[in-house]
Amino acid sequence: MRQGLGLVLVVLMPFVGCAPYTARPAPVPRADALLLSRTEGAVTIGIDPYFDVQRQKAVFDENLLDEDVLAVRVHVRNAGPGRVVFLPSDMAIELPDGRSLLPSSAAIVAMKVTGGTGSVIASGIVFGGIGFAVAWNAREKAKADRIKDYVEKELQTVTLSQDESRHGFVFFIGPPKLAFREGTLAVRFIEAEGGTTKMVRLSLAETNPSGVPDGR
Repeated sequence: MRQGLGLVLVVLMPFVGCAPYTARPAPVPRADALLLSRTEGAVTIGIDPYFDVQRQKAVFDENLLDEDVLAVRVHVRNAGPGRVVFLPSDMAIELPDGRSLLPSSAAIVAMKVTGGTGSVIASGIVFGGIGFAVAWNAREKAKADRIKDYVEKELQTVTLSQDESRHGFVFFIGPPKLAFREGTLAVRFIEAEGGTTKMVRLSLAETNPSGVPDGR
């Protein structure tokens, strides 16, 4: 019985439309190689927006801009003696028309990228209950693996002491076909001892001096 079920699974897998997800490493950025950086006091913030589709696929196994998602690699460093706090949830992309996009969590982005249940339903129609179960389990496993990988690559809330740095991705979901390059990334941080909030703005257009449009 078990052998027969294994054979059924082997036959069904090419048809269920739920390819397994394999985590892909993200290259560790050198601070001096980032496309754009700004320094405010002792704090330096660098960014590298993933506009290029090939880079998106190499790290996230997906054309993110087709999903109206922008992933921005952010590198933060504190060179001063006072501690500073970074909350990625306080970042925003400011648009020329006055709108602001707040970050979306890596888990939400991963679920958006995973897509709908069409292939699962189709497998159930074609192959019955077993087909539905196989397709559903494959889809849920791929989704869980993608969520885990995206979350591990996400920039987390962090307090940096002197000479400490962190890096990770911050994700933004925009309205359909939004020109992300027209925006400015606003990064807030807090000086832990005094509680003072400071802001650094980095123009996404400056990371694309050639004027090449968003790759989609």
